[in-house]
Amino acid sequence: MKLSCNNPRLLKKAFPYAVVFCILAAVIPYFYSLRGEFVFDDLPLIKNDPFYVQETNPLKCWNRDFWMENKKQGLYRPFTLFTFWLDARIKNDNGRLISPIFRATNLFIHIIVTLLVLKLALRLKFGHWAAIFAAALFAVHPVHTEAVIPAYGRGELLCAFFMLLALIFHTYVDSNRLAFLFAGASFLFACWSKEHGVAILPLCFLLDLYLKRPSSLQQFRDFMKKRMAVYLFYLAVVGVFFASRYFATGTLLPTKDFFDPAIDNPIALCNFPLNFISALKVQGLALSKFFWPAVLSHDYSYAQLLPSTSVFDPKAWLPVILFLGIPVLACFLFRNFKYKMMLLVTAYVICILPSGNFIVMTGTIFGERLQYIPSILLCFFVALIMKELFEKLNFKIIITLMLAIVSAMAARTYVRGEDWNSLMSIALAGVRTAPMSIKTWNNLAVQLAQNNQMKEAIIACDRAISIYPRYVTAHAQRGIYNSFLGNFQQAEQDLRMAISLHTNHFMANYTLTALLAEQGRIEEAREIMENLLKVYPDEQALKASYLKLLGDIEKKRLEKGK
Repeated sequence: MKLSCNNPRLLKKAFPYAVVFCILAAVIPYFYSLRGEFVFDDLPLIKNDPFYVQETNPLKCWNRDFWMENKKQGLYRPFTLFTFWLDARIKNDNGRLISPIFRATNLFIHIIVTLLVLKLALRLKFGHWAAIFAAALFAVHPVHTEAVIPAYGRGELLCAFFMLLALIFHTYVDSNRLAFLFAGASFLFACWSKEHGVAILPLCFLLDLYLKRPSSLQQFRDFMKKRMAVYLFYLAVVGVFFASRYFATGTLLPTKDFFDPAIDNPIALCNFPLNFISALKVQGLALSKFFWPAVLSHDYSYAQLLPSTSVFDPKAWLPVILFLGIPVLACFLFRNFKYKMMLLVTAYVICILPSGNFIVMTGTIFGERLQYIPSILLCFFVALIMKELFEKLNFKIIITLMLAIVSAMAARTYVRGEDWNSLMSIALAGVRTAPMSIKTWNNLAVQLAQNNQMKEAIIACDRAISIYPRYVTAHAQRGIYNSFLGNFQQAEQDLRMAISLHTNHFMANYTLTALLAEQGRIEEAREIMENLLKVYPDEQALKASYLKLLGDIEKKRLEKGK
């Protein structure tokens, strides 16, 4: 007897095994990466922030910026901080934070999100086969590695978790009067996990249109009248989020105090319409990474990904044509596809708006972790297309095809996971996958220097400076590395160049004073250090160095007196 993928009895019998399959799909590709260390943004965000070691009151998570005091950016994600704080309760024998604990928590959340993707697909009536394939594809997709593996991706995971919960609870509003309360609570925690949770409100409205499908203006009015109280409640939730954010940070929007648009997000320097065209171009890259994740990187800063210079940029408009054209073609080819495609296309647009540089300029031009939530819609799309193309095939063929696709993606995820194993491995992966990014070369220089490979670190700085000659950090670091090698003249040139680009650059000024003092040019060193103290009066290391410098001056004066 031919087994069809649409056989209800077969699907019902196989569904528990499918759930286990989705869980294993989420675990196996990432299990090896659990042993990795803190990498990239994990260091300033978690490892180097004394809050997680010293603070005993978890409620303080709701009363501070996402980043530590000296790196505040006006970001407010208290629940994400709270989960970091919980993970930090487990320390090693030396009282230090344990990276595998943070990574294991991320993986656990990813497993739950995968199951919620499965549940939402069923609530949207996509069918069991499509739901299973979408969830499995989401579980193993390589573009998610930046969200799942390093600890700093936690915000994406938690926001997705609460967003899916909110949407699922919202689909029960008609059958359960308390469902909207659970949806509202999930909505609030999604926003407290990451600001992108505000997209839940339009998504709930979109789901209602998809499930209810009012066919006339009167039906729409009746529907809106019935739902108005629920939407007002959700608006109140948004108000609670922004109120808590304002009282904690003093601002309603990110401040980006430590944001250099020329390096981090050149789109912020563009005017309309080029900023809009550039944002479309970036989304084209995001779509290409989903459908062909051969090359993945943790950094796309200057000059790896540059804004468009023309409104007719084909890299911007071709993705738009494909993004709209393929769903339209699917509607013509397959029956009952119109509403599904309208839902997925619109929902995808809603999900990319908060971080896509369309409404406000973000702190990065692009990050693969930002695709964690939007990719849910792409997984639904692929699963529905596959279902329609192969629904007539034998069940064993369907299973074989699904396993082949999932296995290929899982293998790529496993390989990508090795890049996140250590600071050096991610630094090397960065220059390999984003060779035009000055930040990747700078990161590599830092790691080489820490391994006492100063000559190689200088070469990495040279590469960063060749890409962007005004890169202050690379000039300052090259000066430091040259001073270690005894190249004092070159070191002084590098440090003075850094200071000319950024007058109050702390490390450049501080290193220059030490270099000058070492050469006996103490008065020059004192002048620089006194100016630096005016800018950084609370720096204890600077104060100690200044006192030592004064002691050296006094000692030199006494020697001359003799």
